[in-house]
Amino acid sequence: EKLKEMGLIEFENEGKNAKCWVIRGDNNEDDKVIVRSNGTATYIAKDIPYAAWKLGLLDDPFYYQKYDANQPNSKTLWQTSLNNDAATPQNFTAQKVITVIDSRQERLQKIITTLMEKFNSIPDSYIHLGYESVTLSSDTAKTLGLETDGKQAQMSGRKGVYVSADSVCELLKQKITEETKKRHPEMEDSKIEKIAQSVSIGTLRYEMIKQDLDKIITFDLAKSLSLEG
Repeated sequence: EKLKEMGLIEFENEGKNAKCWVIRGDNNEDDKVIVRSNGTATYIAKDIPYAAWKLGLLDDPFYYQKYDANQPNSKTLWQTSLNNDAATPQNFTAQKVITVIDSRQERLQKIITTLMEKFNSIPDSYIHLGYESVTLSSDTAKTLGLETDGKQAQMSGRKGVYVSADSVCELLKQKITEETKKRHPEMEDSKIEKIAQSVSIGTLRYEMIKQDLDKIITFDLAKSLSLEG
């Protein structure tokens, strides 16, 4: 409703987007449908209030309660709840929001960034940090049980083509444990366990951040575990 009041979206009366609410495209860009002719909201229509909520531009619909687990840094972890019984008021809004999403959503994020600038008086309060898509090498995809016909696998949550960080870390940990035992058979298992845990997490982090943001990230288990050089 706020978008309508501010004249940021328009109702289309004709053409392929007839009876839809749209955001007009800049220059030669196509208009972006926000609400379809049947009244259903598109993907970006849900991202707009989500971004506004992060910046505190909308009333917070959630209640919060402590998550029942101890954090390594001893800080309290909060979880959202729709139940206000024993809920504790919290304020998690921010003056600056950095959204990390791959560059395939660059245009959608550009629209959201523009809208947040119109809603919020703080400049650069919403920033899209884009990166190229993440792929798995053909060998790694095969190791993880994905059928790719010998090609790289581009991960996509919507298509169900993805692997969890936990599964990758576990594979890395197993390989590091095996290699460490070969090189240091005298080492205690508890120490090997600690080393494997640290190296597996560090390896995954490095493989994800070593590339420039404008280059495709290809994760390869064998290369990431190379202990030579």
